[in-house]
Amino acid sequence: MEQQEIRQIEFDKRREEKEKRDQRERLELLTIKHQSDMMLFDDLPQFSSNFMYLQRNLQTSLPSFAQLDDSEYKNDRNDSSRT
Repeated sequence: MEQQEIRQIEFDKRREEKEKRDQRERLELLTIKHQSDMMLFDDLPQFSSNFMYLQRNLQTSLPSFAQLDDSEYKNDRNDSSRT
């Protein structure tokens, strides 16, 4: 009977150690995730601003496809088919 109790105590102790280790790992992962989220959301407004700036500049500097007439389109197709 004593052997069985000793085994049970050892088993319980190992289980508790594993639970503590798992809990520390979960906490560490949550901390890393939180830091990652904070970095992302801190940079998000800047990314958005840069994207809008690029989009605005592209719209003003490049002609839209609707502005190209058919002759330009046909010339472009003929040039590309020669290569």
